[in-house]
Amino acid sequence: MIKSLENLIGSMKKLPGIGEKSALRYALWLINNSQDAKEIAKNIETAVNLKKCKICRNLCEDDVCDICLDSSRDKSTICVVETIETLINLESQHIYNGMYFVLWGLISPLEGIYAKDLDLDKLKENAQSAKEIILMLDDSIEGNLTAQYIIDMLDGNVKITKPASGIPVGYNINSLDRLTLQKAFQNRIPY
Repeated sequence: MIKSLENLIGSMKKLPGIGEKSALRYALWLINNSQDAKEIAKNIETAVNLKKCKICRNLCEDDVCDICLDSSRDKSTICVVETIETLINLESQHIYNGMYFVLWGLISPLEGIYAKDLDLDKLKENAQSAKEIILMLDDSIEGNLTAQYIIDMLDGNVKITKPASGIPVGYNINSLDRLTLQKAFQNRIPY
C-alpha cells in the first residue's frame, strides 16, 4: 500500500468509533474530494489551537469564552458539566441561560483521575458569587463520587441541585427499567 495512504488510514483510526473499513472509506473520500479535505484540514488546524476559558473551562479562541462575556446570562447559577458535549447540548436546546463550569472528566481513581485534575479550586472560587450550583453529571459511580466531592468542597455555602430523573416524556410504563421507575417515584411532583 502507498505509505501516505497507509499513514492517513492510521490517523483516521485514531478517531473514536473508526475501524479499519471506515478509516479506509474516509481516507479515500478525502483523497477524492481535495477541496473539502483542505477545508477540513484548515478547520482542524484552527480547532486544535482552542484554549480553555480561564473562568469556566469552556473552549474558546481567547482567554475568556463568549458565554462568560455575555452580560445577559444569569451569573447567579453555575451548571457543572463533565464534558463540552453536554454544554453544547444544553446551549443548542436553549433551556439554560446561566454560567457553566466544564470538568473535562470525573473523579475516577481507577483511571488515575483525581479532584486536582478537574481544577475544582477554580469552581470553588466561581461558586463564591453564585446562588445555585447545578450538577449535571452522569448518574454513575464516578459522577456520584465527583458530585459528593463538590458538595463537600462547597460545604453548604451555596444551594446545590441536580436535574430530576425518572420517566421520560411519551413513556411506555411496561418498558421502563427498575432504576428509572425507582427514580421516578423518588422524584414525584404534583400532578
